[in-house]
Amino acid sequence: MVTVIGICAGQILDFLENYKTNVSIEVLFEKIDSSYVAILMALGWLAREGHVHIHGVAPSKMYGADFLKTNISLQKP
Repeated sequence: MVTVIGICAGQILDFLENYKTNVSIEVLFEKIDSSYVAILMALGWLAREGHVHIHGVAPSKMYGADFLKTNISLQKP
């Protein structure tokens, strides 16, 4: 599973580098060829390592339908 998450994280970084703007989690679910669980785990790992920034929705709404509108962007070094 760690390998799957790592590959998914690489796909997410490549997508964000080419997309050049904020992207919603919903778009990542559509564009990244991996399971929802792997995408979310990869996003968590990338955020923890400081590679991406997750923003746009209050933490209290992260479990509702607004969750899909959460924005992801590359963290600038």
